[in-house]
Amino acid sequence: MFFFLASLFHILFLSEQKKLEEKRRLEIEELLKKRQEYREKTKNALLFGEMPSEKPAKKGSGRKRAEYISDSGGSDIGEGGSGTDKPHEKTKKRQRR
Repeated sequence: MFFFLASLFHILFLSEQKKLEEKRRLEIEELLKKRQEYREKTKNALLFGEMPSEKPAKKGSGRKRAEYISDSGGSDIGEGGSGTDKPHEKTKKRQRR
């Protein structure tokens, strides 16, 4: 009787295992099919036509730099300074307040 129950349990276990394997196989096949369909739909989305030529980047004016003034002669303007009469940005901000 014990042998009969053990073999019956073993047969049930194997049949359940086969069902689970078949279910997993079908799920994988379904996912692969969906993936293939998606690839077919989006295949043309990744194709690019003729690209326009790249335009050279515009150069900004940037920050104005102070000119170098030599101490070896010339004018007295700008000794120890930048040679401009404009106040610095920090002093401008203070004046606004």
